[in-house]
Amino acid sequence: MNLRIGKLDKEPEFFPLEAEQIENAAPQEATAIPGGIRLHLKKSKHLLKPASRLKGVIVISPGGGYLLDVPVLQSGRDYTQTRH
Repeated sequence: MNLRIGKLDKEPEFFPLEAEQIENAAPQEATAIPGGIRLHLKKSKHLLKPASRLKGVIVISPGGGYLLDVPVLQSGRDYTQTRH
């Protein structure tokens, strides 16, 4: 998931609104990209078919977060990637 945001007060954390899309216990690795961050999410082993959208809340500061509803781009890796 690529996010165009400014300075972060804490590591971002994504909470899905739909069950079984990502591995909830897996680390959510954030890396810097020009103009923002990329958050890597591990696809759930219980996902029965590829997800077309990823919906949830991303928390980027102690008091701040955003509701997301973004399309999913399929990848050859074991991660779900989206563009926002």
